[in-house]
Amino acid sequence: MTKTTTVSMTGAQGRAWNGAAIDVPVIVDEVKNLDQFQMTRCAYYIIEAPEPPGPNDHWSLELLGLDDQPVPVALFGLGGLICRPSTDAARFESVRQIDSLFDAIELRAKLLVEIADLWLPNFLVDLARPSPRRGDVYRIGIDLFKMAHAYRAGRISAADFYLGCEPLAQTIEFSESETEVFAQWAAAQMDAARRNQHRLADRGKALPAVVSAALLEDGPGDRETS
Repeated sequence: MTKTTTVSMTGAQGRAWNGAAIDVPVIVDEVKNLDQFQMTRCAYYIIEAPEPPGPNDHWSLELLGLDDQPVPVALFGLGGLICRPSTDAARFESVRQIDSLFDAIELRAKLLVEIADLWLPNFLVDLARPSPRRGDVYRIGIDLFKMAHAYRAGRISAADFYLGCEPLAQTIEFSESETEVFAQWAAAQMDAARRNQHRLADRGKALPAVVSAALLEDGPGDRETS
């Protein structure tokens, strides 16, 4: 059976998904308070297609306004932001939503869920919630995300980044409910990884020491992988 996946895109106004503004969930990983570097590192999840599709994998890209005709494409090197569980749900409200989405991406679509990171100025994060902690989830607008991504990639200077962030201060918001949901999900992933480690050890195939040590760390990105 062949597989057809449709990806819908809108114009460049940064709006989609039933008219809702695009924002991205980012998870605090580390806060730096150095004299010359006061930034908060945040993690976020992306979808990647690292390999060309197989002979039975058929994809199409639906570009609105292009005669409403899907365009056949071969996804390769795709990078997509994970922003929400579905077009009908603006926030992740349960562990099940995260698991269902990631399973759909990796098991059904045969893509990868990966972790990337960016930096945000501390003053910006503090405006949304003073004294951020590791694991806190924030929602940032797509324009702020693009600027942070450009800084992370070295395309703009720190000075320009700070100046550009000031008018976007209202586009970052602390997400208390998602902070709790992602914490529960990460804890479940850790438990599953530890159980798997014990099963491997019982079979005489203990995980390498570096992997075992990583399982003791908490925070964003501690996701069980196959």
